[in-house]
Amino acid sequence: MKGKTKFFAVTALALFAIVIFGGLGSAAQCLELTNFVVPADVQSDAGNFNVSFDLVHEGGACTANRTDVTWSFTSNINGMTWTEPPITDINVDQIIPVTTTFTLPPSQSGNIDIEIIVDSAQDDAETFFLPLIPIITDNSAITLTKVKELTKNQSGIVKVTNTGNVNLNIDMTQAGDFDVIFSESSFVLNAGTSKDITVSSIDLDDLSFGNNVATITAADSTQNVSKSIDLTVSQSFCEVGSVGGNLEISDVDFNNEGEGGDDTWQLLDVIEVEVRVDNDGNDDIKDIFVELGLFDNTGRNQISDLDFENADEEKIDLGRLNDGDDDRVTFRFRVPADIEDGSYMFAVKAYSDDLGEDVECIDTSSSLSDDIFETIDVERESDEGKFISFEDTMLNPEEATCGESVVLTTNVFNVGDEDQDQVKVNLFNTELGLNKMVEIRNDLDQGENERTSFEFVIPQGLEDKIYQLRMNSEYDYRSGSYRQSSEEETLVPLRILGCSVDEEPSGENSASINAVLDSDAVAGDELVVRATITSLKSGTNTFLIDANDYESWSSLSDVSERILELDQGESKEVTFKFNLNADAEGSESFNIEVVSGSDVEIREVVVNIAPGSSGGITGFAGFGEGNTTLWIIGIVNVVLIILIIIVAVKVSRR
Repeated sequence: MKGKTKFFAVTALALFAIVIFGGLGSAAQCLELTNFVVPADVQSDAGNFNVSFDLVHEGGACTANRTDVTWSFTSNINGMTWTEPPITDINVDQIIPVTTTFTLPPSQSGNIDIEIIVDSAQDDAETFFLPLIPIITDNSAITLTKVKELTKNQSGIVKVTNTGNVNLNIDMTQAGDFDVIFSESSFVLNAGTSKDITVSSIDLDDLSFGNNVATITAADSTQNVSKSIDLTVSQSFCEVGSVGGNLEISDVDFNNEGEGGDDTWQLLDVIEVEVRVDNDGNDDIKDIFVELGLFDNTGRNQISDLDFENADEEKIDLGRLNDGDDDRVTFRFRVPADIEDGSYMFAVKAYSDDLGEDVECIDTSSSLSDDIFETIDVERESDEGKFISFEDTMLNPEEATCGESVVLTTNVFNVGDEDQDQVKVNLFNTELGLNKMVEIRNDLDQGENERTSFEFVIPQGLEDKIYQLRMNSEYDYRSGSYRQSSEEETLVPLRILGCSVDEEPSGENSASINAVLDSDAVAGDELVVRATITSLKSGTNTFLIDANDYESWSSLSDVSERILELDQGESKEVTFKFNLNADAEGSESFNIEVVSGSDVEIREVVVNIAPGSSGGITGFAGFGEGNTTLWIIGIVNVVLIILIIIVAVKVSRR
């Protein structure tokens, strides 16, 4: 009886359990996550990875829509986050595709275990387990960040971070324009950790101008991983850096008058630089100088290579600035043809020579591209049609008349980026019947120049006007011919006057000529004669001025004006300068010639030339040999001096 009772009890419990668990198994699970798509693996430094699945409303016994759907997840990775799915409602039998992004913290290893929980206002939460996602662990990575700048006056700090998931053995090294030392040069850096390293300079006294860079590298050679960062120390144009604080360079204005731009210069460009300096202090500053610098990529100052037009070249005395005042200085220079092309740093500084550059100096300006300098690119001409350029072209005389000889001289520059074996220069003008050429056969390499000249005579019967002389060049000489010529001609204006000829002379004086010496006439020295020319002809007339018959005792170095336009009664002065021969002596003469049409006026000028001071005893002897009277006077004077001495001695004895 007891055995049967026990059997029925066990049977009853089993049936109860079946009923209970059967009821649980038949309870409606309305929301399901199915069709999971997960990555096969994830790199530890990947950061983000996506997981896709379907949210399904099972329907069946679940006859109601689900609202207020909520989401959450759990994981074995601390700090992992996700973008929560935006679905908050789902209808009966509806299937909604979902993609979510998980963000993995750095320096992880192992597997990723994720559980996604979905719930609604009508259901209990349901948990769904994703397949395990392995993390690829052999990821080595370093980052370097600048915590504190390195300067001349302070050490810098860099932060080294192991952003991989492998422990690293870090070695710190440096290379660049200056040397540094590290607070720690070798250390272990565990995955996900950081270390601050102090970087100190060894010697910054010999830095080149501009930005000096030291490249800092943190590396683990066994893991083949490294990272670098640059530390920059700027070298000032001022001797000890910007000091004082009273002066300010408020504006630096560049104006390229040539072919290039303000910050891109071509050879032979003329550049104007205007600098404004302010005194922002409370005291007057005296003896202020503004100075320019042009530094190449090695830090050497090449400012002296520029051809300055202003007398003080790269340094101008600004003078005194009272407190609150400002002033400007202007520099003008030409970019020479022989300067090296490339990138330069153009610098400006203003300092007080009275206080000292180490007390008051400023070399920074917001007007400059890099605060302490303006980046300038100097370029050679790359256009083949512009390789040859003419500069410093001169005419002598600048104004001429028919029958007169004219000399044109010019500098021929190779401003191109190719050497030239041979160059031909042409000069022509059809109205003057001019067609001449000069060949430069001794090579004209990049940046070189050669002075050439043309001489020609002005033909008769020309109209009085300005004639344009035309110059061009031919080059790229190969196999006996020139393969390239100038794209553009260079024009040189020549004014021709006084060529109109009267059929017969007027028979009257056309001009009066008065001449006086304007200097002493001493052999070997310069003689200056000033002539006044007065027009005696009615109306306005052109007069050609010249000198002749002086060649045996001097050479003519200059005539102040060779062509005059005068109204009747009008006068002008003309200065003649002669270089007297060293052996010139005594009375000499030359003629001043004034021509107006067919009328010619000549005035002889007589000059008494004294022997030069270099004659010494020889000059004195020569003088004596030619003048017996002077010798007698000299002897009498000597005798008188001797008699005076004898009388003085006798008187003293008494």
